[in-house]
Order: sequence, then C-alpha cells, then structure tokens
Amino acid sequence: MEIQVSKLREALKLLESVVPSPKRTTIKSIGYVLLGNGRALATDLEIAVKVDLPEAVEPMLLPMGAQDFLNTIPGHHSVTITAKGKNVELKAGFMEAEFTTLGAEDFPPIESGNFEHDVVLNGDALVKALVTVFDCSAKEDARPVLHGACLTTEGDGFVVAVGADGFQLAVEKIQGKLPGDKPLIIPREAVRLLERLWSKAKAPDLTNVETLAQLAMAKRPIRLEYNSDALQLHFGTVTMHIKLIQGTFPNYSQLIPSNFTSSVTVWAEDLKRVLKAVGKLAKESSSIVRLEWSEEKLKVSARAAEYGSSSGTIGAKCTAPGKIAFSIVYLENWLSPLQDEVTISMNKAGDPSLWSHPKSTRVVMPMFVQWDGDGGAKTESPAEPVSPTDEAGDVPTSTTDGESGDDQEPVGEVNETVKEDVSGSKPKRRGRKAVKA
Repeated sequence: MEIQVSKLREALKLLESVVPSPKRTTIKSIGYVLLGNGRALATDLEIAVKVDLPEAVEPMLLPMGAQDFLNTIPGHHSVTITAKGKNVELKAGFMEAEFTTLGAEDFPPIESGNFEHDVVLNGDALVKALVTVFDCSAKEDARPVLHGACLTTEGDGFVVAVGADGFQLAVEKIQGKLPGDKPLIIPREAVRLLERLWSKAKAPDLTNVETLAQLAMAKRPIRLEYNSDALQLHFGTVTMHIKLIQGTFPNYSQLIPSNFTSSVTVWAEDLKRVLKAVGKLAKESSSIVRLEWSEEKLKVSARAAEYGSSSGTIGAKCTAPGKIAFSIVYLENWLSPLQDEVTISMNKAGDPSLWSHPKSTRVVMPMFVQWDGDGGAKTESPAEPVSPTDEAGDVPTSTTDGESGDDQEPVGEVNETVKEDVSGSKPKRRGRKAVKA
C-alpha cells in the first residue's frame, strides 16, 4: 500500500507517546503501531489512540523505528509499505528499509464499547480545565479515585473538572453539560496524553475568519462518548479510548470552606511579581512563603537561615488582619494563567484555605510555621530543597537533620495537627504502584 510520507509521519508522531517501550511491557505487539482499516492505532492497554489514515488499508504492524527512515524522505513523496512474513518493507524513490515485525493478528483487540452518552464541548476549554486540575491530582494511586481528574456537571450550565491529592483541591468550570448522573474519573496518564495530542493535532484554519461569530464557530470541538467504564474522545483525526477509574470521587462541594475569619484580595499580576522577587529564597527553605495582611497592604516574605530573608508589599483589600503560609509552588501554579483580582480566605490556623477567582477555585492546606512573636528564633533553620510535595504527597516540613526548623513545627506535630486533608481522609504515605484503571 502507498501512503504519503507527511501523513504517515504525522500519524506516528501523534502515536509515539502511546507506544510503550519494550522494558515497560511483556506484550511485544503493543510496541508497534497497527496500520489498516483506514487508521493507525497504538495502545498501552489502558489507553488506545487511533489516527485517521485512509491510505492504510492493509493490516500490518509498523515499528516506531520507521520514523527515522521516514524523516529522511521529503513529505510530498509516497512510501510503499509491504508486509513480508516477519518483516515489513518500506520503499520511497531510491530509498528503502526493512524492519522485523509481528503479525497484525498478534495486536490486542480494542473494544469500541456501547456508549450510553454523547456530547460535544469546547475542546480548548475542556483540555485547559483538565490540565489545570491535573497538578492537584494525587501522584500515586494509593487512593485510585484521587489519581485522576473528575468530570461532572454542576447546575444546568457548567461542566466541572476537579482534582485533589489530599493537600490541595482544584475546581475549574466550563460551559456545557454532561448527560448522565455519574462523574467520570479520567486517569492522570490520560490527561497528560490528551494535552500532548491536543497540542500536536491540527488546529482549525482561521485564514478567512473575520468576525467574532466566525471565530466562535471556529473553536475546536471535542466529542465525548462514554459509559460507566470507558470514555472515547474525538477531535480532528484523533480518537482516544480511555479506561475510566472506578469508584466514588469525594463530594468536592462539601470540601470547599464557606466561613472565614479573614480574607485578602489583590491583583494577580501584583502577587505574581512579588512571588517572583522572593521565590529563589523561598525555595531554599522548603518552598515556604508567608503572607501577612492588614488594612490595605499584603506583605509576602520568605526566609532561610543560611541566606537571609526577603519581602515585598503590595496593595490589597482586607476584611480583617490575617497571616498564613503556603508552598510557593502551589501559588505560582495557580496564579500562572490568571489575571484580574484573586482572593485568599482563611479561618483558624490549620484549616484549609480558599483561593478564589471567577474562573478558578482551589482549596489548599497551609504550611505550619512559627511566626515572629510566637517564641523561638526569628529565622528558619536550613531546610532541604524539596518540591511542594514529596513522593507521598505530604506537605514538606522536614529539615536536613531530621529536626524542625526554628519557624517550622516538627514533622510529627504537623501530622498530628492535620486531622483531615481536603479530600476528606487522613494523609498516608504511599508507595509507588502501577496504574490500574
């Protein structure tokens, strides 16, 4: 069969993130791309991706190594692909290559499923929402329902994406409605892959778009077909088949606090700027950044015993004086896409804090620190540079020598103080496990 080189290259490029390496699987056939029936198909058994390729009519398995050969050939040329027993031959002009392969019948069947529901949403908005809450989903699968992003419907006009790991919870809303009453829990790996495929898949042609109405119609739609076990996404020439995580996602609305003793509202750009100024020092001390506000000012500061301290003050609207500490990485990730005003609200020490913006909501457990005037030294002891969460998803509070810093409570005290995390369960240390749908 003959296929235009540029089309085959594009299909393989889209599928390369799906094909597992030989070291990650004992099923050799899924290390290849299946051509045939007008498509190119790849799977890791949890996720399957199909790319429309009308010229691919003869079933055969093509190794990803063929990409190197195809990259040497001009895209407008055609390549002839022929299956020869346990080999597959590629010819294009005076160039040819032969690769070892397996029979197409060895490739595992992909169940298309009988889907109960079907809906079309704004793809750009949906992918952005899923990717945003992805950062807050659990990195490990000790609690499988938290090891993914939850999609559900709120009211009559919004689809809600939710992610939680026990120490932060993210809620993003887009316009639309999902038929059915059961939330969809999409695995982290599928969200990560969707982001890659969405960025690589062809965008709509906006050449002749002149009006806002035409621009609205030109938005990239995404079609969702699903039942209780699987979700199928269609966009452009790509179809993704995803095994959903089974279980009951926590009732996120009950985890969002509503009563506060104090809140502060600032411009997102102002807060980003001052975080950037103190960021390097904060990341030398377990990524802790302190926020103190009163009257019409917010002071943002960071300190590390070996390096000193840094602070900045910006204008703010406050309901009452307050002070709280967070992971600067959590704050930077949340603020990154936001503009306009953002509000941080708190209750008593140790309670979850609410970060709110018209387009984004997060509930975050604060960091436990010792403030000036509480007793003890005024600077923190040297802390081991770590990310905002360790492998277990715990708030980083440990220091290099196993003792608490002067402005941090000991790890043991923190674990005793945090009675309940934002997902409604006591934090647990987790070991690494394989992803299971």
